[in-house]
Amino acid sequence: WSGRRSMDSAGFETALERFEHGLSFLNDDSYWETDYELMLNLTDSASLASYITTKSDALEHHVNQTLTHAKTILDMFNAYSVHVRSLCTRGFESDAISLVLSVVRVLGEDFEDLNS
Repeated sequence: WSGRRSMDSAGFETALERFEHGLSFLNDDSYWETDYELMLNLTDSASLASYITTKSDALEHHVNQTLTHAKTILDMFNAYSVHVRSLCTRGFESDAISLVLSVVRVLGEDFEDLNS
C-alpha cells in the first residue's frame, strides 16, 4: 500500500496519484463485486487524499463511486464524512447540513425543523 505510506508521510499528492493509479486497473464495476473491500478502501482513501489536496472534482468522483457501490450505511460513512467536510471547507455549509440531515433520515430520524 504505497498510497497509505505516502499519506502517513504527508505526501498527499503522491498518495492520491497512487490510489488513482490502483483504481485505474480496477475501472470495471465488476470489481466492486469481486474485490469489495479493496475497492471500498481505495475509493475512501482516494476521497480523503482528494479532500486534503483540495481536488474537489476528484473528491466528488470518488465519493460518488463509494456511495453508488457501498452495501451498508456504515460503508458509506467515510465518503459522507469527507464530502461534508469538503462542503464546509468550500463555504457550502447549508449543503453540508442538508447532506447530514439526509443521512440522519436514512438512519430513521427526522429533523425537518433544523433544515430551515
